[in-house]
Amino acid sequence: MAIIKPNNNTISAITALPAAITTGSLVLLNTQTVSNVAEVFIVNGSSGVVFDNTYKSYLIKIIDCYGATDGVNMRAFVGDSSDYKTSDYRMITFASRYNGSTEAQQNHYSSTKFFETAQNVRNTHKEYMSFEMVIKGAGYVTRPSSYYRAIYKNDGGLATVETGGSSYDADMTMTRIKFNTSSGNIYGTFSLYGIKS
Repeated sequence: MAIIKPNNNTISAITALPAAITTGSLVLLNTQTVSNVAEVFIVNGSSGVVFDNTYKSYLIKIIDCYGATDGVNMRAFVGDSSDYKTSDYRMITFASRYNGSTEAQQNHYSSTKFFETAQNVRNTHKEYMSFEMVIKGAGYVTRPSSYYRAIYKNDGGLATVETGGSSYDADMTMTRIKFNTSSGNIYGTFSLYGIKS
């Protein structure tokens, strides 16, 4: 069997893909794996982060997230060049919990956070939070918004699935987002992707 050489090049000689081959719409901008830190910061102009008109929306993926303290809420806040906002949010989360035989639902609201888990996340087993958030409106004057989903075990051991969304209720140029817990430090891997239109 003959070895096929693309354009008469060996595989190792290829340094770029032809224009006809797409690489997808997600562009990894930043990944941070943190261990026992107070907050995780994703800030424009820092470590490859670009919050400007390059991308109309962004994806944040969080894997194996938990608090140093058992039973804490995971939270997020957005900000502009001056500081993080602590009011004027419109966050709505719908959560379902299941223990193997019974289930329950919960609605959770906040005007002081861009995101907050409806239940407390436990840290005693390897069933930590996985989370995805799509943000629209970063890097230009608008009212930033998001939609998100998460899965984790709460501090009572119930499987918890959340979906929700949030917005900031005033015009701003979002240039940063931070994640923390309601008490103590945080662990996890945080990745930011730009989404090509």
